[in-house]
Amino acid sequence: MYKYKNLLLFLGFAVILLLLIFFPISFDNNDDHSMYFISSGFLSGKLLPNILLTNVIVGKFLNGLFSFHFMINWYTMYLQLALMASILTICFVFTDYNKLSFKEALLIILIVLMGFAALCIVKLQFTTVSLFCAFAALFCFQSDFRSLKKLSLVFFLIMISILIRRESFYVFILFSIPVLATKFSEKKMLSRYLSVIALSLIFFIATNYINNHDASYKQYNSYAYLNALDIVAAKPIKYDASMLQKNNFTEDDVRILQSWFAGDKAYTSGNDILTLTSAMRSHRSFHEFLFELKKFVMDERYVLLMYVLTIFILLLWAKKSKPAVFLNLVIALLLFTYLCEFSRLPHRATFPILTYLILLNIYMFAGNQENIRIRNSVFYGLLVISILKFYCVSRLFNINKHNHEIFDQCQREINDHPNDLFIGIYDGLPLQYMNAWKTKDDGFPHSNILLTGWPAYCPPYNELLQQHQLSDLTVGLQHKKNVLFLTDSKIFLDSYVRVMKQRYQLNCHFEKVEDGFKELHPKALIFD
Repeated sequence: MYKYKNLLLFLGFAVILLLLIFFPISFDNNDDHSMYFISSGFLSGKLLPNILLTNVIVGKFLNGLFSFHFMINWYTMYLQLALMASILTICFVFTDYNKLSFKEALLIILIVLMGFAALCIVKLQFTTVSLFCAFAALFCFQSDFRSLKKLSLVFFLIMISILIRRESFYVFILFSIPVLATKFSEKKMLSRYLSVIALSLIFFIATNYINNHDASYKQYNSYAYLNALDIVAAKPIKYDASMLQKNNFTEDDVRILQSWFAGDKAYTSGNDILTLTSAMRSHRSFHEFLFELKKFVMDERYVLLMYVLTIFILLLWAKKSKPAVFLNLVIALLLFTYLCEFSRLPHRATFPILTYLILLNIYMFAGNQENIRIRNSVFYGLLVISILKFYCVSRLFNINKHNHEIFDQCQREINDHPNDLFIGIYDGLPLQYMNAWKTKDDGFPHSNILLTGWPAYCPPYNELLQQHQLSDLTVGLQHKKNVLFLTDSKIFLDSYVRVMKQRYQLNCHFEKVEDGFKELHPKALIFD
């Protein structure tokens, strides 16, 4: 088996490389676009490391790479390399498992690549990458990694995970509990695992300190206001008229914030919004909880099916694994219940968590089932389901390619109107349609577009405001001509008009602009 290990790893590397070369790659949501824009200077022309959702150390590293060669999209490359490292580490654990034959290891690697990795590669998302790195490290813990080199690999993956998204460390610690429980009797191995976790904790604290004491973040109080926006826009909230009035806000302000618009000074400074959002925190009602749960089941029906199947397989043919399976299941249920009740269950988090649990079940089944015929039958069955999943992923080829063409058309329409200032609301510019490999030289040369979500708490936002002689995107626009809002949300537009009247005693309205636009549907801001 061991002499074929490198061949299997090369197979995994080749499949990933082919996907990266030939498949149109897109980001899964708008966060990655914003971080790429900030670190590369794609919008403003100025490279800055303050990308908020990822550690400032990564931001400075990317700035150096973009300064060295701006014709390469280093942001996408570093995420894909981190994802590749995590996937190949998982494959390595299976190929290094002496209980598996060459054929069995090959079947499992194909399951990993086609059933799970392919989707993450072609629909890239930084949280997913971070969690895959954390779970690859946990997966190494499951095997008896006794050498210093292998333990160093675990620590390296945890470091990358923390730097990409620090919250992944909490998930890592949570799912470390079953691993430590199963290894509790092995004192020597347990001490090594605890040593790696302790070093990871020190690294987590140190990088958090560096990040939180960054001068720009402290100047703009970025994290406090970002957290406030996230509470209003993405989490369950509860408020009444007296609460709003006490903090100098209205229901229209709330509706604007729920559209991820942070373009007014009231939303990016002062204590009112911090006090208000802290008091607005709530939980979902029973019916809202069920709705969120139903959405989760529909979004993750493939991995949920695979998870249920692998649990059934373990209970049927590998009963020795019941304690570990039960403990992981309880932790996952508690985590998902908490997120569903107080936050949200995004695909970027649930998919890697369930993927880890599925692969862990497969690993435990392989180690506890001695009947080769049963093992092969199970692996072939799971492979068939994975092939069906890969077929579904392959359909994204034409979808992503078409979406890239739509975004390119939107970009051309903005660049063809250099004298207009475009304000991009969350639903107006289809950033999710952008080619994830788009380079800085193919950006917005006139710097005539402003994004109004969480990037409004970053220094690049203020740089762009200054370029256009603006103080904000509400009252500051009253003497500005040719301002076009990119949104189809009537709720946002009506709320914006009322806020301008209530807060600043300014009368304005929006008019549709159709001349010169095919994909975009801008609304011109007109002051009466």
